[in-house]
Amino acid sequence: MTENTAAARPVTAISRTAARLSFAGAATFVVLLATLHFIKPELDPSWHFISEYAIGNHGWIMVLAFLSLALSYVTLFLAIRSQIRTIVGRIGLALLLVSALGLTIAAIFTTDPITASKDAVTTEGSLHNLGGTLGIAMPFAAALIG
Repeated sequence: MTENTAAARPVTAISRTAARLSFAGAATFVVLLATLHFIKPELDPSWHFISEYAIGNHGWIMVLAFLSLALSYVTLFLAIRSQIRTIVGRIGLALLLVSALGLTIAAIFTTDPITASKDAVTTEGSLHNLGGTLGIAMPFAAALIG
């Protein structure tokens, strides 16, 4: 069996560092989100969005969690971009950055409570929802990159 080594590119020190930062950012997101489940037990995760943790006291923790995940996506982009050669893979890389942008927008703008009436929806909440929608690009990015 022959191996096609011409297609493989060497992994650089920057890629390794970026990969470690990506992992650390994702792990930080998980730890912060788990912490918020204990700090704000009144938010039932079965019907509240995680974005609602950014409302009120300790909201900065959810903002930091969103930014950590966005950092994870950007550093993942840096870690793997040299290995992606197909058009489909490059589209996936672009979607990875779109998702990072969405999470950053979601971090900057606080959501409205899920119980808010249509008349009580704010511009800030709408911008957060836009960011959250862009953040959903990650699974598609993963599928295209993979």
